Amino acid sequence: MVSKVGGSGNVNAKIMMPTQDELKQVYGSLAQKAIKSGVKPMKHAPAGIEKFSSIDVTPKGEMGVDQKVYTMKGELYLKSTPVAPNAKSTWTKIGPMPMF
Repeated sequence: MVSKVGGSGNVNAKIMMPTQDELKQVYGSLAQKAIKSGVKPMKHAPAGIEKFSSIDVTPKGEMGVDQKVYTMKGELYLKSTPVAPNAKSTWTKIGPMPMF
């Protein structure tokens, strides 16, 4: 999506918003890097986080776990849910949202 923002004079700036696919790629990459660097899961989910937007970042072809990145107050959180009966989700704070 491209929007034109007009200012004074002949100045036109193009503001490009990332697509869902771009967000999935960036957030998924950040989540995998955080996991590989040894970031430990949180004890519980942040209060009210499921009200905020999320993107499915489960790697293509990976079976057995569902991964979603939530954005809340400028931070990214990864929710990993094993695909099994009575499985509990784990939450990991990935870090700040990237500025696009």
